[in-house]
Amino acid sequence: MATDRRAQFVKKWRRRAEKTADPFDRFFSAWIALVVAAQRSRDCFGPLAEDDTDRKRVEDYSSAKKTAILSAVGAHKVEMEWIAERRGMRYGDALVDTGNRDLRSTFSRLSRYYTEDEPMPEDERVEAIAQLLNKIRNNVFHGIKVYDDKDDIALLEKVNPVLLAILRETEESETEAG
Repeated sequence: MATDRRAQFVKKWRRRAEKTADPFDRFFSAWIALVVAAQRSRDCFGPLAEDDTDRKRVEDYSSAKKTAILSAVGAHKVEMEWIAERRGMRYGDALVDTGNRDLRSTFSRLSRYYTEDEPMPEDERVEAIAQLLNKIRNNVFHGIKVYDDKDDIALLEKVNPVLLAILRETEESETEAG
């Protein structure tokens, strides 16, 4: 059954991420696991829209797995606070630089949630985390993040435990539900 093979594929890539010491390899492997888990979950919704993307799948998956994701992220408060204090290297935007005005606003709110205890509804927080992971993915995959840059390595070293916790929590929630 295809679903069972994909569940094993997700575990394989998560384990690969957990084993490697390289923060870029860890992020790549974990991202692959997350996208496959999101697609696996998406299949229950029927045919995909033409504008369906990995970003959209991860956002929808995050929304569907909100409780598990908030639990995973909550267990990594120190890492999230560090990420929230971070500013993009080029323009100084909250968390990471982006040319997208809506994302800048979202990332600023997420930053203030962790740094200033500004209220942020759970749905918005989960969506912001999914968007942040996707933005980092875009920067890593498209070469904006540099493999020997100490700031880029530091970001991945903080985000990777969060991403791996999300994978473990969502995997456990699926096991309990299934």
